[in-house]
Amino acid sequence: YGYLTNTKVKFMLVTTDLDVRDADVRN
Repeated sequence: YGYLTNTKVKFMLVTTDLDVRDADVRN
């Protein structure tokens, strides 16, 4: 359970980081 939660959190952080970078490129 802890492993799955940690993986989901990492995935969310990576997705958010990519979204921020994509927004920076657009601007």
